Amino acid sequence: MTGHARVAMIAFPVPLFAYTIDATRLLLDVMDIWLPDLKYGNDACAKRLSGIDMYWTVLTRNLKFIHDAMILPGHASLVIRHLVMPGHVDCCSVPIIEWIAKHLPLAMVNIMGQYRPQHDVLVHPAEYKEIARRPSRDEIESVRSRASTLGITWRPVS
Repeated sequence: MTGHARVAMIAFPVPLFAYTIDATRLLLDVMDIWLPDLKYGNDACAKRLSGIDMYWTVLTRNLKFIHDAMILPGHASLVIRHLVMPGHVDCCSVPIIEWIAKHLPLAMVNIMGQYRPQHDVLVHPAEYKEIARRPSRDEIESVRSRASTLGITWRPVS
């Protein structure tokens, strides 16, 4: 996650990769923009593909906390970046979009289709067969269509 902080009216990016609710609470007054990445729509895919425990559980908790604080005047904007992964529309993208529509109605979403295989995927393509390719146009468009159907603001930030 990346955000922009205000210190003496100077904006600078602040990378945030793992944090607690207490840390988030401290940052609420200095962040102008929250720009988190939400790639996986469940803990199982996050663990298998990136080795991350409790990904969905922690990120959704923190995003809901940030979103609810945004209701107060003068608080930051929330723009969620979602990278469409090949073969992960039903298990990841759709649950993410549906969760955002239900729990984060003030958030904007940047639906990104530029995934390309890198690192371990290139070295061990058989282990990562479903993501050893770029997402298809149909996969990307199906996620964007679902977001539009649910009323999510995504076009202005894509």
